[in-house]
Amino acid sequence: DNHTGAIYACTWAPDSTRLLTASADKTCKIWNVPGGRVEGTVTVASKPEVGDMQMGCCWAGSTVCSVSLSGRVNVIDAAGVKVSTSLMGHNHAITALCVDAGASRFATASFDG
Repeated sequence: DNHTGAIYACTWAPDSTRLLTASADKTCKIWNVPGGRVEGTVTVASKPEVGDMQMGCCWAGSTVCSVSLSGRVNVIDAAGVKVSTSLMGHNHAITALCVDAGASRFATASFDG
């Protein structure tokens, strides 16, 4: 269940028992840290391409997000281990992602000017 590509980002769940990793293998994985095992693998595309590499992730409260090389933001259902919503707003790779869990919103930044 390990990643088959480089891990570009990781983030802790608020309870510090789980970890989300984002990888060049075009997946995110939710890890059970005390158990030392993968709880689930999130695949962001049915036919992954280079732009689907996962470059970053953020876990704040119940909001879990990852960002793709293509500029897509993926909102992840951590309980169902799947992408619940996928948003495209940038024309280039996203360079930063911040989640405001209290307000259920997030902000992204990119080089697309």
